[in-house]
Amino acid sequence: MRNWINLVESTEPTLTFNNRENCWDFEGFSVHGELLGSPDSCLGVSSFSSLQSGQGNGEKALRWIKTQCPLLHVYDPGQPGDDSFAFWHRMCEKGIVDTMEDEDGNVIYREGDWADGWPDA
Repeated sequence: MRNWINLVESTEPTLTFNNRENCWDFEGFSVHGELLGSPDSCLGVSSFSSLQSGQGNGEKALRWIKTQCPLLHVYDPGQPGDDSFAFWHRMCEKGIVDTMEDEDGNVIYREGDWADGWPDA
């Protein structure tokens, strides 16, 4: 089980490779995320959660992650109407997320353009 006390008290964000899970672990701003890929080219968000939701920590965390890699990709952001989708939609509109795929692996958003059938507002 994740130690949320350490996560909240952590002042410096970290991005470390987890050999056991074969992914990058992010911790900082009361947020934990698991990312796939390489910071040198693109990181894909496979898991992302905040201990203090609604306080802007998710955006702060993503902006910091974006300073570590040129492209940020999101896997399965949820469906329109979900809180999760609303969050990822805002991050796209703010230019933080470069691409998103739905749960079936179809690209639904790429650098400012939404796929047919997906909302752009």
